[in-house]
Amino acid sequence: TATDYQRVGGTLALTIQGLVGTDTLEVQSTDAASTKKTALNNAGGSITGTTPGTGIKVLVGATTSNSTQYTFTTSTPTVDFTNNTPTNLTVTVTPVDVTVTNIAPNTGVIGSSVTLTGAGFSTLTTNNTVKFGTTDATVTSVNGTGTSMVVQVPPGVSGQESVTVKVGSKTSTGVNYNVKPSVTSLNNTSGIIGSTVIITGTGFDATDANNTVKFGATDATITAATTTAITVNVPAGISGAQNVTVTVNGQVSGETRNFNVTPVLTSLSAANAVPGASLTLTGTGFSATDATNVVKFGSVTAAVTHVNAAKTQLTVTVPNVAGEQPVNVTLAGQTSANQTFNSTPSITSLSAITGSTGDSITLTGVGFDATDANNTVKFGDTTANISSATPTQIVATIVEAPASTANATVQVGTQTSTISGFTVLPKITSLATATTEGGKAVLIRSQLLTITGTNFDPTKANNTVQFGTSAAVPVETATATSITVMVP
Repeated sequence: TATDYQRVGGTLALTIQGLVGTDTLEVQSTDAASTKKTALNNAGGSITGTTPGTGIKVLVGATTSNSTQYTFTTSTPTVDFTNNTPTNLTVTVTPVDVTVTNIAPNTGVIGSSVTLTGAGFSTLTTNNTVKFGTTDATVTSVNGTGTSMVVQVPPGVSGQESVTVKVGSKTSTGVNYNVKPSVTSLNNTSGIIGSTVIITGTGFDATDANNTVKFGATDATITAATTTAITVNVPAGISGAQNVTVTVNGQVSGETRNFNVTPVLTSLSAANAVPGASLTLTGTGFSATDATNVVKFGSVTAAVTHVNAAKTQLTVTVPNVAGEQPVNVTLAGQTSANQTFNSTPSITSLSAITGSTGDSITLTGVGFDATDANNTVKFGDTTANISSATPTQIVATIVEAPASTANATVQVGTQTSTISGFTVLPKITSLATATTEGGKAVLIRSQLLTITGTNFDPTKANNTVQFGTSAAVPVETATATSITVMVP
């Protein structure tokens, strides 16, 4: 009890290891003279003034503000104090086991929020390391008991990813999360089959073969891929508006991103034909449904009667158009480049099979031009005057020409139609002799008679003149409008 025999107070040197982040320990000796040491971190510390004696204890625990649950071990269960000599004690702190029991939802796009349920999470967001595969995710919140946290699906992941949570030295067993790809844009929203399209989005796989791109129900060939962009060729056999989707590991992008296929017209089975004829159009991007393909000859829509199985040929009926016409195909607002077609007119009938100068003849058929001047009508080699025209009828007046049996023709542009069996008749308008009576010619035998009219032949021998049923008389002179003979 003498003061000289009391032991000198000792120093407890503390080494602390295993704390997470800014978490701290609280340490106190049970000796009344010691000072409580709070908020000690991994740097450690010391307790001084502890008086040695039987039964002195060192109390170690987490401070109430800590974010992590721990278990504790010490380097020795018993501390022996020595007079005036520091005594070392190592406290090893181990976070409790981290477990993830549920992830909800277990499927989503990059950037979406996911809730992890489990145990052993740090209540401080920054003390939790969450990974999707090997990619760090951002923790946005943790509940106060460390049993639930919300994270965002990080960029650059794709397919099925194992999600783990690490707190300090403890890492959970992974739970699977399915990253759903998302298509945000197409660099081209229309184009022909075979053209290149770059698909931009998230959740793609950097390995080409791990992605499936479809235009509607048709697979496209992938030529390059990253986690945010896929380059493809527009596949054959599609037409119209097609929704483009990307599938990775069974997950299909859900957005509607339409691509409009532009049809291509490469050839016509004939460069010219009459209205009503069948014409085959060859190309790509046609629809399997007849009526969906809009085929126009100029401004006139043609009837589509058949589409082949490969959707590369359309059979159409040539509409009643005239002259040179641009032919194109339109689907879903996309129109092909033009092919040139020449409509051939066709005369089906004449209002009369004979006529003379000044007579009007109506020609009926198809492929005529509604503009008078765009049609040329001939009777034989002589061009007639057109007084009116529609796509199906032309009214033409015969002009002066030698009488003959001749073809009637209609030409529109470079195309011509002919109908045979029309006869141009000569026409007598007056007779004149040296002797008249009451304004009429008096026929006196052996007197010269002048016959005036139209459609005569200037060649004498090509005209035949008869008086009643008598034999033909020689023609003295002839022009297109006048013939002279001696009265027999």
